[in-house]
Amino acid sequence: MVEDVIKDSPADNAGLKIGDELIGVGSNFTQNVQAYKQALQAPNQRVKLVIRRDHELQTITINIASIL
Repeated sequence: MVEDVIKDSPADNAGLKIGDELIGVGSNFTQNVQAYKQALQAPNQRVKLVIRRDHELQTITINIASIL
């Protein structure tokens, strides 16, 4: 579950909000934190995250190049 989002960060710019539950990376659903960390270390890519917000699944895209 997202506990904090830094203003103007890639997560904020992608629309991630406090309380969102991370469900998957790309088309892979996972509960494994290591899978998220690995996917978010791929430079110069846009990564789709599946989140649950208000009991509904949503997909957001984060620009990894701006994280590194």
